[in-house]
Amino acid sequence: MNITRSKSLILFTAIAIAVLSFISCEDQIWDDNIGLFQKSAKLEASADSITISTKETGWWINNVTINDNFITSIQSIDTTSDQFEAISNDVTITRLGPRQLKINLSQNQTTEDRILKIYFQNGNYFDAFTITQAKP
Repeated sequence: MNITRSKSLILFTAIAIAVLSFISCEDQIWDDNIGLFQKSAKLEASADSITISTKETGWWINNVTINDNFITSIQSIDTTSDQFEAISNDVTITRLGPRQLKINLSQNQTTEDRILKIYFQNGNYFDAFTITQAKP
């Protein structure tokens, strides 16, 4: 009788854990907790800059790419900080406060448009801002 009760308890515990796991793994739809005022911009081929503003605070930069190549220098910086500067060969990203980023792009000397993407994250919400810098 004790063995049957132990098996029942183990089975019940396993089922309870499985159900709780499925409930906690459900995809949640997060509300926009970044609030980009715009999602894209176009810049001239000459050295140019833009300031990006958000409605919310608490976000950070998840990744940055230029023409789908990751800018690795951003990964060594605490982008949750309200003030930082990330410098690479072609772009400087400066956080001006909890709701603003300034992006400076060097002159586009390629033969194609240059596409800079900044990927934002806040909790499990993700968003992106795309800058297209014209070809010369």
